[in-house]
Amino acid sequence: MAGTKKENAVVEKTMVKTEATVAAPVAAPAVKEAVAADKPVPKKPGPKPKAAAAKDKPAAKKASAEKAKAPVKRTVANKAPTVSVKLEFNNKSYTRENVVNSATDVWVHDIGRPASELKKIELYVKPEEEKVYYIFNGDISGSFNI
Repeated sequence: MAGTKKENAVVEKTMVKTEATVAAPVAAPAVKEAVAADKPVPKKPGPKPKAAAAKDKPAAKKASAEKAKAPVKRTVANKAPTVSVKLEFNNKSYTRENVVNSATDVWVHDIGRPASELKKIELYVKPEEEKVYYIFNGDISGSFNI
């Protein structure tokens, strides 16, 4: 497959020209003129001056107003789960709300204090004794039957 020296030289020159053509970047006309005249390359047009940008502010306000009108998607992952507690013993059933309401009644009726003063309730349910032990506001303790 080896050709003559003359054919090989033509093929090599063609390859060099092709590689040079492919490797050379394509320059804009202004850059070519600046390079040919040995002048600095002109800068690309940048962002608009502030005065011109001020004219576009109403359009920007319209765009932001449209974004504000768009519905916001909320994720469900951050919500606390719904909790339902039921206590069953001796063929009786009590919910969390039943026990808390009974404790609040003890605070209001047995202790004689207004419900607005009750800030913290700690309840301990002992089904085998059929009793609920309580601590109100961290200092008043006692029990009641359920």
